Amino acid sequence: MGAAISTPLRHLIETRRNYGAAAAARWLSSRFAEKLLCFEISELFSLDVATLPPYVEIDPDFSFRLLSHSEIVQLAEDPSYCLAAEFVDRATFRQDLCVAAFRGERLASYSWYTRDFVEGQDHLGVPMSLPTDFAYMYNAFTHPECRGRRLFSTGVALASKTLAGQGVSKVVTTVNSSNFASLRSCRRLGFISLGQMWTLGRGERRIARTPAAARKLGIRFGSLSNMTLATAN
Repeated sequence: MGAAISTPLRHLIETRRNYGAAAAARWLSSRFAEKLLCFEISELFSLDVATLPPYVEIDPDFSFRLLSHSEIVQLAEDPSYCLAAEFVDRATFRQDLCVAAFRGERLASYSWYTRDFVEGQDHLGVPMSLPTDFAYMYNAFTHPECRGRRLFSTGVALASKTLAGQGVSKVVTTVNSSNFASLRSCRRLGFISLGQMWTLGRGERRIARTPAAARKLGIRFGSLSNMTLATAN
């Protein structure tokens, strides 16, 4: 129980040190709302792939590559990489793209990309369908020992260039409004906010308020995808 208590406290202290007292208060209130009220606020971002620079600078301590199915299955055996078996099965069945960074033989970071349809369990409990030239980035992870090395933004940039060769013009992603590190990384890379998503409930039975700007781009949400309020059934 001591570890369970100390981890949020440590995160609160780090947030205050890195982003200020207001950010720490926002993180604390967000955690309270999510845990007790089942209410979550996230930001939906869009990246125009054409705006990325032609050359992606890579930290020489790391190497990046697309992961094969066999590699993913093998890596999922290590719980420190946060790759649940059911998630791996679902993602590989859809043939989702996984771009990973390695430091030597150790996995340092990864991010996943899917097309067409995003299941609710991979998007705040709210299913989402995408235009044919869009991709959705989700399930990003950076090992604690490698944070602060811009592996997330480098991986997204490299993946976006690969996806561009497959006809993708925009990459979208959803970030919790209190995940300040990821918010900063997205904005630094060139992601533009499409607005906030509010969700209430647990699992895949949620009521969600979705951004009008996203719907105007052809993104559809939940079972009532053309309405401001969408219910994920």
